Amino acid sequence: MQTHPTDNLVRSLARVHDDALAGQAGRPAARRLMDEITAAPPQEAARPRLRPPRLAFRIAAVGTAAAIASVAGVTLVGHDDDGRPRQVIPHLGSVAQAALVLDRAAAAAKSRPYTAPGPQQWVYTKVRMTAPAVPSGIATGGPYKTRSWELWRRLDGKNEYAAYEDGKLTKSPGTETAPRVARFDPLPTDPHALLRKVGGTPESGYEPAFHTLVTVLAGSVHPPKTEAAIFQAIKLIPGVTATGGTVDAAGRPAITLGLIGREGWLRDEVLLDLKTYRYLGERSITVQDHAHEGDDGKKTVVKRGTLQFIEVRVAVGIVNEPGDRP
Repeated sequence: MQTHPTDNLVRSLARVHDDALAGQAGRPAARRLMDEITAAPPQEAARPRLRPPRLAFRIAAVGTAAAIASVAGVTLVGHDDDGRPRQVIPHLGSVAQAALVLDRAAAAAKSRPYTAPGPQQWVYTKVRMTAPAVPSGIATGGPYKTRSWELWRRLDGKNEYAAYEDGKLTKSPGTETAPRVARFDPLPTDPHALLRKVGGTPESGYEPAFHTLVTVLAGSVHPPKTEAAIFQAIKLIPGVTATGGTVDAAGRPAITLGLIGREGWLRDEVLLDLKTYRYLGERSITVQDHAHEGDDGKKTVVKRGTLQFIEVRVAVGIVNEPGDRP
C-alpha cells in the first residue's frame, strides 16, 4: 500500500481512522482510492464517517503536513440566534439542467487563454475551509472552525511540496509516490476514457469517481481540453443535478453541481462561478434527517439542511518558486 507524505495532512486535519475509510463500496462517505489511506495514529480523534474522507482527498490533493496557515473560530453567515445554520437545503434541479451547465462549463474551459507551465514551475493553491469545530463531532448546527492554508506543488513529477510552518516556508522531500491530484496524469481528453481512468464504472459505482474528478479539477491549472474533459466526464455520472441561486463562503454568486449519496441523506457539491464556470469551492449538505451514532456511542439526529462543511479556493496559479503568489 503506497502513501505519499501528504497523507499525514489527511490524518491531522480530518482525523481519519481506518474504520472511517473501510467499506467504501456501500456508503455515501466513499471517496476514491480509500484503500490507499492507512489508519490514523491512535492519539488522533476520528471525525464522523460522512465527511472526513471527502476532506481527506481534497487536502491530500494539494498539501503537506505543514500546510495550515491559521485556525480560527468563525460564525457562518445564515445562522439563527442560537448559532445554528438556517436551512440551506438546495432546491435541486434536473439531470438535464446539470448537463446544460456542464456543457457550458466545458465550452468556457475550451475558450480560456492558457500558457503551459514549465517543468520546474509550481502550482500555487490557497484554500479556506469551514467545518465542525469538534474533531470527533458530526455537524449538527455548530460550532464551526475555519482553517486556511497555502500550498505549492512542483510540476516536474518529483512530487515535492512547500508550505508555511510556524511562519517559515518549508519544502517537503520528494517522493516516488504521486499525490492524489496527480495520480491519474496524464489525464485523457476523452470524457469516457477519463471517467474510466478515475474508476467510474457501473460495477464500482460513481461516487468516488465524482469526488476524484472534483479533486483533480480543484488542485491544479489544466489545459483547456483537459478541463473541458473533466466537466464532460462529470456529465456522464448518473444522478448529478444542478442548483442555482447560491453563493460560496466568500460571497461569490455560484451554481452548484451535486450528487446525493447512496443512503440518500447527504449531498456533496462542487461550486462553479456563475459567469465563468471556474471552480470556486465545495460544500456538503444534509438533505434528509439522519440518525448518527458517534464514536462515543452517543446518538444524534442530523437535521435536514445542516451544513457539514464548505470550502473556498481563494487563489490558484502557476508560479516560479515556492513563496511566490500569482
